[in-house]
Amino acid sequence: MQNTTTVFNKETERFDQALADIEESAGFAKNKYVSKILSSADALSGSPEGIEYLYSRMEQLHEINFFEGTVWEDANALVPTLVGGTLKSGGKNTVYELLSELRMLAIFRDDIKSSRISSDEAQGFLREVIVNNLDLVFPGGREEFQKLDKNTRKQISSLFDFILNYIPLDDIKKELLDEVELISAQRPIIMDRVAEIVALVHQKLALDSGDTVDEKLQVYVKAKYHPTTLAETCGSAEKYGKALKSLGADQLKDECTEMSRSMAKTGLVSEYHVPLVQHVAENRTLLGKVLGLNKSGVAELAAHHEFAVELINKTVRHATRRCIYGFGRLLERSLLSHQPVLSGLKRIMSLDIHPEVSKNILKTSLANEIDDTNTLLEADVISMLGQPLGIGQGWNPTCQSARGISLWSQHAPGKLLRMIITAAKENNLSFRFEEKVINSRELIKGVATEIDFNLDVVSIVLVPHLDKIYNRMMQLSNLRPEDAHKWVNPAMYGQWIPTGFISAYNAQTKTISNYEKFVRTFYITHHPKYNGGHDLAYPNPVGIFITSAQGKLLGFHAISILRVADHEGETRVYFLNPNNEGRQSWQHNIQPTVAGNGERRGESSLLFHKFASRLYAFHYNESDLREPEAVDANEVECVEKLAKESWGEAYTWIA
Repeated sequence: MQNTTTVFNKETERFDQALADIEESAGFAKNKYVSKILSSADALSGSPEGIEYLYSRMEQLHEINFFEGTVWEDANALVPTLVGGTLKSGGKNTVYELLSELRMLAIFRDDIKSSRISSDEAQGFLREVIVNNLDLVFPGGREEFQKLDKNTRKQISSLFDFILNYIPLDDIKKELLDEVELISAQRPIIMDRVAEIVALVHQKLALDSGDTVDEKLQVYVKAKYHPTTLAETCGSAEKYGKALKSLGADQLKDECTEMSRSMAKTGLVSEYHVPLVQHVAENRTLLGKVLGLNKSGVAELAAHHEFAVELINKTVRHATRRCIYGFGRLLERSLLSHQPVLSGLKRIMSLDIHPEVSKNILKTSLANEIDDTNTLLEADVISMLGQPLGIGQGWNPTCQSARGISLWSQHAPGKLLRMIITAAKENNLSFRFEEKVINSRELIKGVATEIDFNLDVVSIVLVPHLDKIYNRMMQLSNLRPEDAHKWVNPAMYGQWIPTGFISAYNAQTKTISNYEKFVRTFYITHHPKYNGGHDLAYPNPVGIFITSAQGKLLGFHAISILRVADHEGETRVYFLNPNNEGRQSWQHNIQPTVAGNGERRGESSLLFHKFASRLYAFHYNESDLREPEAVDANEVECVEKLAKESWGEAYTWIA
């Protein structure tokens, strides 16, 4: 098997040979060598060193008029807003677009000269490309990015990482701030994307204390790098830990208060939190302050202070510091007073973890600093219990598993811990499906062909098993005349799932049928105007059609409706989107929000009729199903119009 270096060298040789051939060839033979260049560029552009190599060849590509005869020929005529769509299209178009951006960068840096566009104009073009494609620059788990093949994702990431090394970002501070604030508002367990943007701001931008945007960015920079005055003075967590020992009682109290405010405001846990939490752990009052506890949390800490100290001593490390935020929220949920949680947390501390599970846990970035798998697991269990809406599926098509973990964390934390312990110890999970017992160890594959390990450790332990079990349940139900989710969801998630079920999509005929009945059923069972003002007791697992910003169908996605409520006179659906990024555009006028419309941490929301237009299957309480004809016909017509003009174009509709 060839190693990465061998493949890289082979492709660069092919690329250079094709360049030499094209320089010597007659005009009619050019296309043959252009194809070879594109093929090698495709292979090279998925890595940082490959992008750097391609950039080094831009002068030669410019000299041979590589873009001649293509839509990229005239650099002056290119449109920044079209770049993202072309990059995502895959194949030859992605490679051409990628090389076109590298050409623009070379023009900006004066590595090549163009008679059509100046260095300043090239810089302006690239800056607009970045502003219009922050979803590609910092993709997180957005569905549209997930749907791309793995190579295209790598190509896009490598390209933007390279460009960001050279393009001044002063003019896009507002866009970067918006991105940071809206990710932070969701409080994901994994805050890497916020940390990446903040690091970029810290390294590349000079912030002015007199500018409002700069001041807000500075809050995040300070939270990451020096959350308190003492931390800034010390300059390292090690020196900070030593300095804490010389503080008086009032100084230490102020330090805890300042540190907790930084964490509460941004969701970021700095390296300085670790020595401070460890230093004050035995002092219940100061520990409550640094964790930023509310009254419920303070009472819970008072009741379980000894075990809280034990947890901190076991789990709080530099690598696991994100659990500090989750620990505060766990205490505020009073979960240590729930005996199954207390027992489960104690068991995980000394659990004999299966070698295969340990191997998977050690694939995470956290394992670069610590190889104690029990500590890594315990820390992220704390985060999961404290932040049940902070879960993300990463790059895996495992939204069903992610929403299950979230549901159990919210409403059955003892059950979740039991599953974690079983999966970690036995490398197996068992679920009952009707009269059959399904063991994950007996199954070959799930929905995901491979698992990306950029996940929290709880997901790393559970998702491979849940994914295979879910897939097997679907296989056992797929030949039934109705949507398989009718049987699979209750078996997978538990007794919380209502017995009523309806789907607008017929998987056998690939058609949409009885859509009016479907919409009326959703309104009569979920809209407070028609169901007597009742809200959900538990999250409702539903299926939606995911659409692009242009409204085109991308596929199916599993989310959970958390609640339905009025906000400023309009009814909204609040839901968990386990893709870790709840604000992607589903069409120009259908864009979920994560803040500003009554959302709680981790929720996305949409106006009721817009959400309904993306729904294809849901559960409901049969006792709520009364007088569907009472639903306003104009509402139904509006929902159907939105559906037919977007994802509906991909299907045949049957009245």
